[in-house]
Amino acid sequence: MFKAFAIAFAMYSRIPVPYFKWDDKSARYAICFFPFVGIAVGITEYIVFYLFSSFEANFLRICLMSTVPLIISGGIHMDGFMDTADALSSHADMEKKLQILKDPHTGAFAVIAFGIYMILTAGFVSVIKMETLMVFCLGFILSRALSSIYVLTFDKARNTGLAAQWSEFTNIKKALIVLIFETAVCVALMLFFNMTAGFLTVVFTVAVSIYHYYNCKKNFGGITGDLAGYFLQIEELAVLIACAVGGNI
Repeated sequence: MFKAFAIAFAMYSRIPVPYFKWDDKSARYAICFFPFVGIAVGITEYIVFYLFSSFEANFLRICLMSTVPLIISGGIHMDGFMDTADALSSHADMEKKLQILKDPHTGAFAVIAFGIYMILTAGFVSVIKMETLMVFCLGFILSRALSSIYVLTFDKARNTGLAAQWSEFTNIKKALIVLIFETAVCVALMLFFNMTAGFLTVVFTVAVSIYHYYNCKKNFGGITGDLAGYFLQIEELAVLIACAVGGNI
């Protein structure tokens, strides 16, 4: 199991882990450990908030908390978000949109979407309070668990790519049981730490999930690795908004 843990961290974070040779047996349950990367992000966010909330360094705290997820993940999910923004903004047919997802070049709409996302993140982070901080930190686990469930259950837009590969070598039934359990525990803890923010998180993430399902079907015919990254990013923003609103009503 430690090999599966290391594979998940090696693929989806910049956190150093021991090197293991990739094989299907070791990777069979690696996706179950993807939410554990969210634990590392959440702990770092909590430490940054705690350290800088005592000083007159509010702007620095906002900047650091806004960029921690990108630093730890290496921007892999944001890359999917930006590629998807480019594809959706093209208003082209489905085949062309899928081609844009694979295009390594960064378009203007991707840059615009990234800028808007980071400004919104910084804005909502600035009003996060200690009462909702734990819910916010748990959101990084929840977004990764939900993204993993999407990858394993959605129809694939194409037979190649990371999303298709995960479905091929993962024990889907057992992995889904673990991921659903992780999701349930995460939601329960959110509601425990702050009922209002936790409830809003459930509402917002469900709404995003429904939107993403129909968005993928309509525009791409299914899910890809880039679309999974896009989903993760908007889920994280949804949790952040829920915490900002929940802590100020």
